[in-house]
Amino acid sequence: MNWLSKRREQREPAWRNWQTHQTQNLAVATSYGFKSHRRHIRASLEFLGKPSFYAIINVMKYSIRLFILILVLIISVPIRAEAARGTLKKAQNVELHNLEKGVRITWDNVQNANEYEVWRKGAGKGFEKVATVDRPHGHNSWRYTDEYVRYKEGKKYTYRIVARHGGEYKSSTSASETIVRLCPIEELKVKQGDGLSIKVSYEEHKNADGYEVRCYDEAIGAFVQIKRTENTDLTFITFYPDKVYSFSVRPYKKSGEKYYFSNWCDSEHIKVRYTVTT
Repeated sequence: MNWLSKRREQREPAWRNWQTHQTQNLAVATSYGFKSHRRHIRASLEFLGKPSFYAIINVMKYSIRLFILILVLIISVPIRAEAARGTLKKAQNVELHNLEKGVRITWDNVQNANEYEVWRKGAGKGFEKVATVDRPHGHNSWRYTDEYVRYKEGKKYTYRIVARHGGEYKSSTSASETIVRLCPIEELKVKQGDGLSIKVSYEEHKNADGYEVRCYDEAIGAFVQIKRTENTDLTFITFYPDKVYSFSVRPYKKSGEKYYFSNWCDSEHIKVRYTVTT
């Protein structure tokens, strides 16, 4: 047996004892926390007097684990504290739309929120909660239709959204958005006039300040606004023969520089033919 083999035999009992001692120290460290962990690692190093290469590697490994654990706790504490305070962001891009059956409110999704409160304010009243919405409309959007105001023609309403995380905490209220309740035009008439002209007429809306008229443009495949007027009888010229055109109208209410629109009425279609008046 050479001197190296003898050296290994001499160190083997000490190495096994060190492993057992190190395992016990780690168990104690887990029970008594970081200070105990550091103390027992130091004790393990001192057990052999002069630490071996394997002892240093093991101590470095456990020290790195301890460092990562401390780092995770440091990062998670502010996040948990913020959640405990209930700091959800406000709902953004709140929009209001007049539909036939009421006012539709839409807004963007708020991170960490799983339901929303809809608040409404009428003329001479304070805000009142009208609904709690817990099902999204799409991947990143929510909506609610307030059917209570369906027949409140000409009335002004203001809406706010509050994001919630269950019953635990809420966000502050979103920016307020206001709308004037307007029902759509019920009857729209479209007929051909002289030559290539088209006549459009509709009933007067008692709460409207004016009307917007649009026509479907086949060239771009979409409706385009062609007129904003206070009249209810209009004539449009310069159309192409043997083509189909679709018209739609919506009333609006003006308050200062802001316009409040109803929903578009159902479209009426007409095929233009060249005619000559005799």
